Amino acid sequence: MAKRRDEGEDGEGESVLDEGQAEAAARDVDEPVISFRDVHVAYDRPILKGVSFTLSPGTTKIVLGGSGSGKTTILRIMLGLLKADAGSVVVDGTEVTALSEEEMRDVRLKIGMVFQEGALFDSLTVGENVGYRLIEEGKLDEAEIEARVREMLGFVGLATHFDKMPSDLSGGQKRRVAFARALVARPQIMFYDEPTTGLDPITATTITDLICKVRDLDGVSSILVTHQLRDAYNVARTFMIKKDDEYVTSVVEDVSTVEGTEFMMLREGTVVFEGSPHELQTSADPYIREFLS
Repeated sequence: MAKRRDEGEDGEGESVLDEGQAEAAARDVDEPVISFRDVHVAYDRPILKGVSFTLSPGTTKIVLGGSGSGKTTILRIMLGLLKADAGSVVVDGTEVTALSEEEMRDVRLKIGMVFQEGALFDSLTVGENVGYRLIEEGKLDEAEIEARVREMLGFVGLATHFDKMPSDLSGGQKRRVAFARALVARPQIMFYDEPTTGLDPITATTITDLICKVRDLDGVSSILVTHQLRDAYNVARTFMIKKDDEYVTSVVEDVSTVEGTEFMMLREGTVVFEGSPHELQTSADPYIREFLS
């Protein structure tokens, strides 16, 4: 879980953690949830060139980089939508580089994904969109699915929108529904692919607050791909707890005191930086200084 260095361990909170997540949370904290080792991918040109990194349990890694730098390719590899040409990719203890489509299914069940535009089904209600994965799995009955869906909609602040259609929603509300859909199966890992693109600053903050809420209340491990520096730093310096049935947000101005969030920057398929928010902010590297300016 992300926290300030001076923060205690007795903060109250309420989560939607299930037994699978609790088991994952209890694993050896030194064992990475995600591990990339010397990963190469090429189409007509190299996309990833020897990318290596790890993601520790309960932490967030924010992946920055310009267009075509390979940010989204990393997510596609972990989801099994793209195979690496070389290297090792381990997701929650499973080497995924050689898995079949059927074998990848168990890995994907541990992952929640929020896409750039929300990617809702226009012909389904909000409730049907959020519950789609549970319906397809067929493990819960109709009443259990509705209860889970309403719980997730309440978690993202859209409890009254169960019967609405996507066309009735604002852009920010659609993204929040996408969050609820990603969370409904109670994943151990969350991937966010440019979740604030196209949103105004106020609406974008509601989305970054949700990322922090999932991280801090449930201890979910996450990777955020973005080119929005404002939103990236909001995730790094925002913390959330629940007290007296209300969510309380704390924003830290001094990022040198922040733990649990790490930045990684890609340039032309190569990792050119990996470190803390403070280390990124104070880097003397010319490319990073230009990117941050």
